[in-house]
Amino acid sequence: MISAPDCSTLRQRFTVHTRQTMHKASPDNDAMQYTVAVHFLRLLTDYCDANGLPASKLLESHGLPVELLEQPEKRIPYLCYASMLDSAAAQLRDPHLGLHMGQFVRPGHVGVGALAQFACANVEQQVQRLVRYSGLDYDAFRDEVVHENGDVVLRWHCLLPPEIALSHHHAELNFAVVKTLAPQFTGSDIRATWIRFRHPAPEDSEELQRFFGCPVYFDADVDSLAFPEAALDLPIQMANVQALAMLDNICEQQLKQLSRAQPPQWLKDCKRSIAEQLHKGTPDLSHIAQKLEVSPRKLRRLLAEQELSFRQLIDELRQTLAEQYMADPELSLADVAALLGFSEQSAFQRAYRRWTGESPGKSRRSARSE
Repeated sequence: MISAPDCSTLRQRFTVHTRQTMHKASPDNDAMQYTVAVHFLRLLTDYCDANGLPASKLLESHGLPVELLEQPEKRIPYLCYASMLDSAAAQLRDPHLGLHMGQFVRPGHVGVGALAQFACANVEQQVQRLVRYSGLDYDAFRDEVVHENGDVVLRWHCLLPPEIALSHHHAELNFAVVKTLAPQFTGSDIRATWIRFRHPAPEDSEELQRFFGCPVYFDADVDSLAFPEAALDLPIQMANVQALAMLDNICEQQLKQLSRAQPPQWLKDCKRSIAEQLHKGTPDLSHIAQKLEVSPRKLRRLLAEQELSFRQLIDELRQTLAEQYMADPELSLADVAALLGFSEQSAFQRAYRRWTGESPGKSRRSARSE
């Protein structure tokens, strides 16, 4: 058994470490709730394959199986996707990876939301779908359309916490895709009036200016692109009323599924409260309910509606945090057990074997030998 003095020392030693780790590892934190569709990920992997960087290498370095690419309905954490963009840019030595990916985009890289845009009657309907369905590709941003001085302005609001350093590659990719696909929609190029990026100006912005064919600004409050309002009336070459109705229906169904996949705020708060208490031992439902300002009975009912039990929730959080703690070489197995609220290391070992199929000692030895 881990004695009380040992636990106290451990709490003091790892308080900051625990908070940081919970923020990174817990699935309920503000950043980890956002995702990217696999069909959009394939644009990155296909581009890498075409340019000498095996997609399998990139995926495996981020803990993703190659088989994932054959499951377009799946989604991955947005932060993982952003890390892959930065990693690919570094390995390809390409400071404008997003720009070049945007020029590489093919119909197979777009989802049903973009297909709906192809079936619209005109650019105005298309912009409406762009804003409505963008979350089907990635939901870490919110699209907005405003009208300013005779221009239509597309704004791309980042929903990630401000402390998250956002890769500039996705912003450049986003607008490059719009620029590349526009002629396929209308049969003519729609020249932007201006483009503004949140990220600082690169050492050389000439390529960006040349590709977009308009003034490009940096250090803006929000990523945005402007084009003349007159373009809204341009007809779409593949307009099809019946196809649009069918695709709109599919998109709406997928939006509902995506919404249901996001946990309600009370559940996020519940998970966070449990995670904060774990290092003190197994949390008590009544104590967590008090923190959430609900009765224990109501908390049990809310969990049941999500097909969860309080015990199951604790177990899932322990498993998630265990993966992060086990990767820290400064933490012994006894430390990990204590931080996860197990009174004995043997209890942690049994739980870990149930989660992973192997002992924590073997798992750590395997990781060190790789």
